[in-house]
Amino acid sequence: MIVPADAWAGVVLAQLATLTEEHGEVTALLRHLARPAAARPTRSWLAVAGTMLETEAARRAAGFMFTALTGVRLAGQVILSERNTDLARGLVWAVAVLPPSRQAVPGLLKVAGRWRGREEAAWAAGEKLANAAVWSLGRLGTADSVAALQQLAGRNRHGGLGKRISAALAAAAEQAGLTPGQLAERSVPACGLDSQGAATFCAGAVTARVQVDDDLTVRANWATAGRAPRPAPDAPPADVRAVKAELKELRETIATERRRLEDLLAAGRSWPLDEWRRYYLEHPIVGRLARRLIWRITTPDTAAATGIPSADGTLHTISGDIPLPEDATVTMWHPVTAPAAEVRAWRSWLFGHGLRQPFKQAFREIYLLTPAEEQTGTYSNRFASHILRYQQAYALFRERGWAASYLRPYDGGYDASARHDLPGVGLTCRFEHFQVDDGHLAGQAALCSTDRVWFHRSGDRAQAPVPIADVPPLAFSEAMRDVDLFVGVSSIALDPTWADRAADAHYGYWLQASSGALSASAEVRRDALARLIPRLKIADRVELGDRYVRVRGQLHEYKIHLGSANVMIEPDHQYLCIVPAPARFPRIMLPFDGDQVLSVILSKMALLASDDKITDPEILAQLPRSS
Repeated sequence: MIVPADAWAGVVLAQLATLTEEHGEVTALLRHLARPAAARPTRSWLAVAGTMLETEAARRAAGFMFTALTGVRLAGQVILSERNTDLARGLVWAVAVLPPSRQAVPGLLKVAGRWRGREEAAWAAGEKLANAAVWSLGRLGTADSVAALQQLAGRNRHGGLGKRISAALAAAAEQAGLTPGQLAERSVPACGLDSQGAATFCAGAVTARVQVDDDLTVRANWATAGRAPRPAPDAPPADVRAVKAELKELRETIATERRRLEDLLAAGRSWPLDEWRRYYLEHPIVGRLARRLIWRITTPDTAAATGIPSADGTLHTISGDIPLPEDATVTMWHPVTAPAAEVRAWRSWLFGHGLRQPFKQAFREIYLLTPAEEQTGTYSNRFASHILRYQQAYALFRERGWAASYLRPYDGGYDASARHDLPGVGLTCRFEHFQVDDGHLAGQAALCSTDRVWFHRSGDRAQAPVPIADVPPLAFSEAMRDVDLFVGVSSIALDPTWADRAADAHYGYWLQASSGALSASAEVRRDALARLIPRLKIADRVELGDRYVRVRGQLHEYKIHLGSANVMIEPDHQYLCIVPAPARFPRIMLPFDGDQVLSVILSKMALLASDDKITDPEILAQLPRSS
């Protein structure tokens, strides 16, 4: 039943040979596990597997086969061959009907992740085994299995597997009588943290004392022989690996919850106050995120209050502190639903109190329906006709959870659309793009041009466009924000070397886009700079305009475009090519993270304000000689 053709078979055949009794029961189990089945097991298949696994010999055999599946190392040979894949898939399904085990969920999580990365070529099972592991995690429906599915959803960059993860979460939620969102928030592990964000992880002779800082950084002091930032050199390697695994789980949980809470901005969910306290404010991990975000508190008897909560039940509002009311409903605040004056006030409050949010909220870009989009009816062209560096754009699609067909040299492979499900509103957004370079000659696209953005009902095979005016404002704004990110980060307008390609077919686009009107993200960047500049030592040498920030150096004057970060030397509007190194800018508090262009602008401001100290020969060669 097990073909000796891979590393897994080599391990399990040796272990099976140690069984001296009840060979018939083990053989029957193997035959059942290897029996061809559909994409998921039937009830009758699971029932038979459950009956077989009631015997001690069958359970022992299944246990060490599954342990080998999760632990066998890559050693110059195939980990799992195609000939053993069906049996291994049956084994992974069977984990869902085995007696509860502490190793089941971590093992399934590892199986789901092994088919990607450096082991992919040696894991012939491919997506088939990953799908089986996802199904079993959903079938288990425990808090830790749901947390594992949430981790997979955050790490996954594959559209097909993403759909199966969503289906598994939905199945687990239905089994628990909850919505997927409710199940997710009830299944967040504490990872051993106390209310102060501290924990102690121990394994054998190794101990790490852990602290999660206010900025959500995980710091560990290893206490093998006193406190140290690293384990002692003589610490047992197995114990160190075990503690590091717990640290990794904590970091992944924080990252997963950061993404989950940011996704709530598009959902428009609300919670009764006591439920929100339990699963958000008082949770040792989620609470550290929630206490840096703005929430809207509504009661039947009083006007709504907007503020940032603290652990002691105080709500910090723009006008002062108030106690959290008892009978209230809580929603996450979004600037698209707030007056402009309120948004500006919260941005000033964050700077004034030195509070850094876990993601952009007060400084979040907003996208409202335009008259042009109302006229087109079913699509938006506001991000059309941009030229993007395709490989970077494709990586961003995957990073932000958008599924996209890869532009390849086959029939129909030069047109694609990136798509993103908005489960809170039952819609799917599509962002069309197509190849515009000669990369197909080398088998890889280098540039793509953007096209329309439109929406359809999720699950609608006909993909009939939904009137764009019917898309809920929060969902519309969040989807368009992602598209703006794709364009704003991967556009060739941000490439300072493109100025040397005057004969290039896309030079005209680069020239226009690198100094054109600001996008919504650039407008937010301008607002942030208006608050940052007075705090800089070079503030007296900097002036913020509509599209540019002007810098008065010791030798010349410059202007930096707020959208592209491109630099012009005044007064002749001479382009200055500065290729950014890793961003270095004054150590000041930024109220959000993730705006790479803002970091580049700050570093260029600091550089150009002291242009008499520049030593880089490539920059000096471009500067006009002083008279």
